[in-house]
Amino acid sequence: MKYLLLAGLVLAGNGLAVSKPFDAYAAAVMKDGKPCFYLPPPIAEETPHSLRGEGVSMEVFDDVAKRYKWESWLKTRPKVNPTSPSTCIPYGFKSPDKNRTLEEPLTNDTAYIFDMYGEYGRNRLYFCIKKDAQGKDYLAKSGPRGNCSSEPL
Repeated sequence: MKYLLLAGLVLAGNGLAVSKPFDAYAAAVMKDGKPCFYLPPPIAEETPHSLRGEGVSMEVFDDVAKRYKWESWLKTRPKVNPTSPSTCIPYGFKSPDKNRTLEEPLTNDTAYIFDMYGEYGRNRLYFCIKKDAQGKDYLAKSGPRGNCSSEPL
């Protein structure tokens, strides 16, 4: 009986230790008809020692079709940190260093995942593009299982 109780505690403890596969949530706004991504403060002004030299990877993944729509990598952090809508990084940004997948069109009512990782840590945003009553595109919340909502980001 002691061993059964111990096994139950070990399994329960391991289940509670599981965390999300990223450090923080990213944010986005629509600019020029495209999502533009940024990291809400606070972010470290300087790259933590453990992340130096990783560069900054940005990607958008189609959570329904299971394929990348855009992948870009910067050798170093941008001169201005993307911490607000005015300093955001637009979807399809072409890096002077490396572009793995050039921008492909995004479709409405499709769940997407934006990831930015490397020198900023691991940041993620689940989103969809929806149309409002006037036919204008807006960013809506999505979830980790590919579900789009109508609720704005």
